[in-house]
Amino acid sequence: MYTYDMNGKKAFYRGVGDFHDPKYDDNEEIVPFYSPEKATDLKDQDQVCLYSFHIYPTSELEDEYKSPLPRVLAIVVGCTFVLMVITFFVYDWFVKRRNQKIIVAAAKSNAIVSSMFPGRFRDKVIAEKQVGKDATARHDDDDAEFGESAYQEALADFYPDV
Repeated sequence: MYTYDMNGKKAFYRGVGDFHDPKYDDNEEIVPFYSPEKATDLKDQDQVCLYSFHIYPTSELEDEYKSPLPRVLAIVVGCTFVLMVITFFVYDWFVKRRNQKIIVAAAKSNAIVSSMFPGRFRDKVIAEKQVGKDATARHDDDDAEFGESAYQEALADFYPDV
């Protein structure tokens, strides 16, 4: 067995024996100069080369391809994902807080309206306001006038003697 170092297209003779680094045994590539099936038949012929190349990488080759870039990119992608998750949860928290405020305000408004007006009056005002919103979509200038008249008509139904 002979050992050579290959660097590009140049080969450097190291000597007789196997001088490769054993930590690269798993990366061995074997390139035979003959067909392994016919190896026994070829031993009898003088012009057949029964040698093969056993090629191993070196630490110098490994150092050329080592780079912190994959680790850095993985960290950047991971941080971006974490930032997106945090942004989502902060947004969700703000939306829940806003909705809770709206629910509390609606409950207070409903409690005030319920305590001040009878149920029939409240239902009629709300129903007429809803019809008013539909009418407002068509006539923006009639909004204030319609809202006041709906309130007066609903109130007048409860006091017919006045």
